[in-house]
Amino acid sequence: GKTRVITERVKFLIKNGHAKPSEILCLTFTVKAAEVMKNKLEEDGTDAAEIEISHFHSFFLEILEKNKISTGFGRTNIVDRTSYLVWGMENFDSFGFNKYIETRDRNKQSVGEIIEKIVDGISTFKDELVTPEEIKEFIRKKRSGAWPIASIDEEDYVNDLENLVKVYEKYDQFKKRQNIMDFDDIIGLTYKLLHEKKHVLRQLQDQYKYILVDEFQDNNFAQFEIVKSLVTDGNITAVGDSDQSIYRFQGAYPEIFNDFRKTYPNFTEILLVKNYRNSKSVVKVSGMLLEQDKTRTIKPLVSTKSSKEKVSIQSCGNSFAEAAFVVKKIKDLIKSNQGKISFKDFAVLGRKQKTGRMVAELLTAAGIPANYVGKSMIFSSPSARTLLAYLNFIADPANSVKYIAKILRDYGVSEMNIRKIGREAKTRAYDKNDGDYAFEVLGDLKLSDPKMSAIVDDQETQIKEVFDMLNGFIQFAKDNPITAVINEVSREHTGIFKKTMSDSFENYVERSILMDFEKSAHDLHVLKPEATVGDYLDFIEALMQFDVETEQGAGWADAVQVSTIYQAKGDEFDYVFVIDVAPTSLPLNYIDKPYYVPKELAKGLFTLATKDERKKFAEKEERRVLY
Repeated sequence: GKTRVITERVKFLIKNGHAKPSEILCLTFTVKAAEVMKNKLEEDGTDAAEIEISHFHSFFLEILEKNKISTGFGRTNIVDRTSYLVWGMENFDSFGFNKYIETRDRNKQSVGEIIEKIVDGISTFKDELVTPEEIKEFIRKKRSGAWPIASIDEEDYVNDLENLVKVYEKYDQFKKRQNIMDFDDIIGLTYKLLHEKKHVLRQLQDQYKYILVDEFQDNNFAQFEIVKSLVTDGNITAVGDSDQSIYRFQGAYPEIFNDFRKTYPNFTEILLVKNYRNSKSVVKVSGMLLEQDKTRTIKPLVSTKSSKEKVSIQSCGNSFAEAAFVVKKIKDLIKSNQGKISFKDFAVLGRKQKTGRMVAELLTAAGIPANYVGKSMIFSSPSARTLLAYLNFIADPANSVKYIAKILRDYGVSEMNIRKIGREAKTRAYDKNDGDYAFEVLGDLKLSDPKMSAIVDDQETQIKEVFDMLNGFIQFAKDNPITAVINEVSREHTGIFKKTMSDSFENYVERSILMDFEKSAHDLHVLKPEATVGDYLDFIEALMQFDVETEQGAGWADAVQVSTIYQAKGDEFDYVFVIDVAPTSLPLNYIDKPYYVPKELAKGLFTLATKDERKKFAEKEERRVLY
């Protein structure tokens, strides 16, 4: 009912003449949530065309676009986190780290781990609007003794911050040079604009008389600071639930409600105690989880839904047995409720991405479509393997025998002829070290061994066509960006993309993976416009070290959703399986994050200054995740 509170208040404000539609600003956290809000208003007969209903990043990006002369940034290219991680790995040796960095022999994995920690640490500081200059001043005061160093741990942390701020500064310089942004910049630059250009702030304050924020518990400090600056006359409505605050890794904090109370002392607080979604059993069991947190504000939730179904707990011996149980249960429920329920009524949710992968694979094997949102599986995709064969060939035609063999097989060339080409290439390359000669053989089809019969006549033309196509790709790649090369290969000439266009779930998944390739190529082109095909292959390999999230099959009309709990937040399903509820999985083992905002730099009301405080907070949040 939280979203309904927003829509009903909007209707009340308009109906009673408190505000014109154009004077109302509604902010939420996802495109989907904004669309739901608009649709609910339209269904109730309210013309939502003039009401600004948007998610935070979209609204802030629009402000930057309208004022790009002031900021230097408009609707420029936005590159995601994983692309910046790869940038960090490639530039690792240029950061000038101090001796406290340990890279375990500087192998790729350890370098990737260090960069990932630093980039995520930078994001933590940006959530609280802490600049590189402020971090450097903190380090200076600690080193000089102006701010005493309390312990050896804190001294180590100051050393670590020296490394973080070096990356932070170069990171900002690089983005400015390339005219690109990350998602944190959208918020940070908006805050900077509104505080440095008062006329822009006044325009927005004059335009929006009433501001309504949905899912308030998901705000971080920086987002709420921008909202505060827009509010005039205290006309703000915030709807949220501190028990659903599970995005600490994005800067969200349950104490934001106390921040609201302090900022607006004349507030009116209304508790929404009726739960319209869940059965009494679900409300009771989830409530018992939270009752263990004695610091929590008690909320007496009451279910209005009559249902005899209870929360079921199933113990399984291992992950495979658990996945098999879920698949069997879904099949049984579909069979026993023939025509009444469908695949889209089911969700399988876990704490971590990889938890659901086995379930998704078993569902697909059983003929049940699954929208798996998790780590990319590009190297197990037939379409991806074919595309990668072409790209590897283009990157290094002189050493491409195995890729040429795959391409020829895909074109129906016989194994006998492929072996003949391979054998001739081996003969030519015998006493040379400048390549494997497979592409040269493909071009002339001459066999030097008199004992070997010639290439079968009816396939010579076919092989010649493959050679001409591959040669064309080599020439095309010399003069075009990587984005164009991938389009030329997958969409224009080979039919890789076209083969995925028929209406089946398997093809839908293949298409989504190919589109991941296209997005990655775009991100690399933005980061490095002169990138070659070889650079792109290195980029893809580096991406696979990180948890690259991809929505393989997401959007298919009738499929089981398999995702993390975070990704399903706000959605509704008739049947939900929460898997891998066990120590080290849910709840996760606590591992202290290497970077946090120290109390001297914290700008919000909420700080977690010690490891013990952070651990206790994490335990509470894990409980809220399951709740």
